[in-house]
Amino acid sequence: MESSSTSTKLDFYPFAYALFDECLEKHCWYCLDDEKKLKRCTGCQNAMFCDKNCQSLGWKDHKFECKGIKLNKGQVPDIEVRLLGRIVSRHKAILCGLDKKDPDFYKDRQSKRKIMEIWAHTERIKNDEYAMRKFEGIYERLCRFYDPKAMLNKQVVFELHCRDFINRHAISDKHYLREIGKGLYLDLCAYDHSCRPNTVYSCHSFTATLRSLDSKLLCLLQLVINKLFCFCLILLLLRRFIT
Repeated sequence: MESSSTSTKLDFYPFAYALFDECLEKHCWYCLDDEKKLKRCTGCQNAMFCDKNCQSLGWKDHKFECKGIKLNKGQVPDIEVRLLGRIVSRHKAILCGLDKKDPDFYKDRQSKRKIMEIWAHTERIKNDEYAMRKFEGIYERLCRFYDPKAMLNKQVVFELHCRDFINRHAISDKHYLREIGKGLYLDLCAYDHSCRPNTVYSCHSFTATLRSLDSKLLCLLQLVINKLFCFCLILLLLRRFIT
């Protein structure tokens, strides 16, 4: 999360994010841009990137996807599998200390909270038959697609799934007109939704931003992380009506 004393906005970076299935051919898998001439990953021939820089920065997310796509004869899994797969592989990398070996691991991906610190509601999900069927289906597809080396045990994957399922946010295109993907923002999910919002939510690339509707609120917004009170935000598709 980033802010400044003169700003009325807070920026948030994702722990993990993924494009909707229908956007995979139109947007860079790293920066999410859709205006440049995209080039295919030389490994799997499916992932799209603006250039070598985007491919290099996106490799920590795409590495296990790339191998999975090749093993599955070019088949790309749905967003539920891809987003959870990215969350699992990133969490495992942190647990194994690999984040300390990669100078770009936290580039535009930093947060003040750890993934296991955010709300999960695991017991409620366990007691929801529909929700558990959904998880079992995602988990089956996840294990079928990803290399076992990228995975963690099923209970940990379930804990991560719960956190993803209840905390993720929409990612919009640069015009704020349509959703192009989903992202899990560890700091942003501390803020609640409301029908009477005092902040506006928008996206630029994978960076999410809250802008205060009252400049006096910024100092309070900055205190919300790990506190018991929350502020609220406006759904991205409503933003164009209030700018």
